Amino acid sequence: MLHTHVCGMRIGENQELTGMEHKPASSGKWKPAVFLSAAVAIAVALYSIDPTGPSGQYLPHCPVRWATGFDCPGCGATRAAHALLHLRFAEAAAYNYFLVISIPLLICAMVVEIAPAGSLRRCRKMIFSRPILYSYIALTLVWWIVRNILSI
Repeated sequence: MLHTHVCGMRIGENQELTGMEHKPASSGKWKPAVFLSAAVAIAVALYSIDPTGPSGQYLPHCPVRWATGFDCPGCGATRAAHALLHLRFAEAAAYNYFLVISIPLLICAMVVEIAPAGSLRRCRKMIFSRPILYSYIALTLVWWIVRNILSI
C-alpha cells in the first residue's frame, strides 16, 4: 500500500485528508494590528517630513525617472501623500492626479484586506475581481503615457 505524508500524517491511497489541513501558527489574527500600525507609522513619517524641503533629500528618488527621464505612474506620490495629509488637495492633485483619484479604491482595498475573513465577502469579490484589477492596471498605463505626453 502506497502511503503519502501530509503535514506529518501518514495517509493511505484511498484516504483523504479533509478538515485537518495544516494551518500556520499565525492564522492572520495579528494582520489588522500590524497593517494599521505600519499605516500609522508611514502616515506620521509622511506628515512630518516635507519631501520638497531639505529633509526630503533623504527620501528615495524614482529609479524610472533617473534611468529614463520619464515620470512613472507613481512619480510625485510621496509629495501628493504629504499634501493630502496636510489637506492640500489641489497641491496633491498637481503632484500626482492619479493617486488622488485612486485613494477611495485603495482605502476600500485596504479595509477589505484587513477585515475578518467572513465579513465584507461581496466587497472583497468586487474589489479584487479581474475586471476591476485589469481596469486599474489599464488606467495606470494610460496615466503613465498621458502624464508624459502632456507633461502633467
